[in-house]
Amino acid sequence: MEWKKIWASPVQERIKLFLWKMRKNILPCGDRLRSVFGNSSVCVFCKGNNDSLSHLFFHCSLARACWFASPYALRSDLLCFGSDSEIVPWIFSSVCCPFLAPNDNDFPQFASHLCYSIWHARNQLFHQGIAPSPSSIIEKVMAAINDYNRLLERGRASFDEPLLEPARTAQPVPKVVNFYVDAAVRGDLAFIAVVVLNEERDFLDAISAKVKCASPLEAECWALCHAFSLCLRMNCEDANFFSDCLPLVSAIRGSTIPSWKLTNMFLHLYSCLNFDVNCCVFWIPRKDNSLAHNVATWAASHNIVGPLGVGDVAPLVATMD
Repeated sequence: MEWKKIWASPVQERIKLFLWKMRKNILPCGDRLRSVFGNSSVCVFCKGNNDSLSHLFFHCSLARACWFASPYALRSDLLCFGSDSEIVPWIFSSVCCPFLAPNDNDFPQFASHLCYSIWHARNQLFHQGIAPSPSSIIEKVMAAINDYNRLLERGRASFDEPLLEPARTAQPVPKVVNFYVDAAVRGDLAFIAVVVLNEERDFLDAISAKVKCASPLEAECWALCHAFSLCLRMNCEDANFFSDCLPLVSAIRGSTIPSWKLTNMFLHLYSCLNFDVNCCVFWIPRKDNSLAHNVATWAASHNIVGPLGVGDVAPLVATMD
């Protein structure tokens, strides 16, 4: 149940991994570092105590100042842990925090972000000599929480909205370079295809790739990501991108995130589009995207990965629906 709480917690994936490492007591600090590398085991911040996680996150002067300046005004110096592995259960248990209201879901989010930020500040000081202040840490924590919650709300709101009609009806302006993408899902793997044609539909380039994915939508996202990468390699500054995945194109044209699990991927897609304002993504019916569909299906059937030439793609034109 505890692992489920970690993976379901309202924080970024990197913080979930950090919590898991904390619970397993495998973060590199203190006696662990000393036994392997011979490092000093004193606290990086105060230099006067053992470099343990409980000291770092709660008893060090920097940590005490952060917790007391937080919205919870917690006296972290009064907290006691039998071992560092007890910290994560404490974060998710209001029993250990009598000042919290029952079912307070905001505290685990805040505590997770604060511990992660203190850990990040520790590493910055150790490796780069950058000393943080309690106020700067709290500001970063609150900004990260607000940014994450805004993205989460945008993703939730998109589930309640109908698919945007402009994604279906918008007509593309003819471009010299046009990228057609599709994905063929096989279990937890997907074979993606990107086919590049000019405005006369002559072949320019094509690639296939194999990726791990948890859903068809994620597979289609990967296909579009590869198309953006190929566009960059081709130094193409003016192009259209076509996909027959309506949820993907509707989300992009509406600037929404349809699933919080795909937040990072959609942010990457949006950054690519913002980088080149002359590029645009359009939805097309499957029958108009059959070449990319056939290439993805063929790549999945023969485990083909890599650049494709006109000789690879030409036979597939004859099988277009």
